[in-house]
Amino acid sequence: MKEERFNLISKLFNLNKNLDIIEKGLNKFDWDYTWKTLVLTSDNIIILLTYYLNNKLDYDYLIKWANIIELRDEIDYEEGYEEVISEIINILSSPEINWKLNNIEIKKYIKELRKNNF
Repeated sequence: MKEERFNLISKLFNLNKNLDIIEKGLNKFDWDYTWKTLVLTSDNIIILLTYYLNNKLDYDYLIKWANIIELRDEIDYEEGYEEVISEIINILSSPEINWKLNNIEIKKYIKELRKNNF
């Protein structure tokens, strides 16, 4: 079971197009999770946002992706980037509450994620 969960999270991190299948698979598991976690990195977010800017993903994908990731116990955010990753996930997952990021804001987030990332 843990391996299946990790495989689904890995597919999510790798921007697998079948988000409905990933979400359905993850919904089989309890939310309370106390075992080893996977780390969502600044590079994962940079790739996601860059794909969007290059029209390889649409904004609906970003919303769904962020909704699946948000608040999952088996996912940690890269050390030193927790705040900015959390902010991006929060904004993307709730555009009706927050706002839809525009390309200028997305580029600013990419720049912020890259500043300490060589």
